[in-house]
Amino acid sequence: MKFLKSPACLSIAGSDCSGSAGIQADLKVMQAYGVYGMSVLTALTSQNSKGIDGIYSVHPLLIQRQLDACLSDIECHTVKIGMLPDSKSVLRIAETLQRHQVKNIVMDSVIISSAGHIMCERTAIAATIKHLFPHVLVYSSNIMEAYVLVQRALGHVPFALHSFDDIQKLVTIIHKAGPKFIVLNGYHVAYNENFEITSMPTANSFTINLIFDGKTFYVFQKPYDLLHSKAVHGTSCSITAAIASNLALGKPPIEAIQEAMQSIECALLNTQEDTSSINRSAQLFSKIKPSCSPSNPIVTFHLRSSTATTELHSSISSSKTKL
Repeated sequence: MKFLKSPACLSIAGSDCSGSAGIQADLKVMQAYGVYGMSVLTALTSQNSKGIDGIYSVHPLLIQRQLDACLSDIECHTVKIGMLPDSKSVLRIAETLQRHQVKNIVMDSVIISSAGHIMCERTAIAATIKHLFPHVLVYSSNIMEAYVLVQRALGHVPFALHSFDDIQKLVTIIHKAGPKFIVLNGYHVAYNENFEITSMPTANSFTINLIFDGKTFYVFQKPYDLLHSKAVHGTSCSITAAIASNLALGKPPIEAIQEAMQSIECALLNTQEDTSSINRSAQLFSKIKPSCSPSNPIVTFHLRSSTATTELHSSISSSKTKL
């Protein structure tokens, strides 16, 4: 077993030939954090910022052999998991990670792409919940994927999402399935002043990113991007790779998550709006600076009681902060 001067972090994910997401994004972020990045490919894709037109799964045995090759040679206690194409791959990955006693597992939900493409077989979701979730430290998802996950886990369509209260319920259900920390990225969902989800956002609408540790909801609120001028392909990959990097560096989970969200948000704010998505992706990776905070930090609230939403309403109404 080799011990490196810088901590190692392993990404298990699909390949994005355009370099904006997947394995390629993970390795760029890990390098920015000073972490030695390793990779295990689960699938090859033909994709770019406009969408995906082909997914080709790697054989589960080759996935296992890649894992064994990395984990048997280089000390690594932190793994980030992205695209899992099928249930057989999930089983191989779960067994191998347990055998190597990997401590910190960060999972980035890759069920549906931002363009609406299904990224895995239906059976992969059930296998993930059963075999990986009990060992996951941090699970990250957007609201759409979280809803699909809960739907598959329950076997029927869950409650409709109309408000922030419903989002909290969704997060709680996922937490009960095993992951210790849930990160919900809500950048594509707009809320009105009553914390209701709206399909007609205005200049006063805002978005919410949420962290839940089983007891406390940590809420990050910012204005809704009406023009989608800051939309960057690979943002969720970058956030989870930053979280994994922070864990590899020894930071506790909440600190690792908060720092990652702040640093990636800071990088996003520094991208130029009048360029293509792929150019913004290139700018994002070049502007990632760990421990960077926006000039006006994202608002953070700590909610503990069953009246969390009431507390949140009063807090935000008295102290809204715009980035």
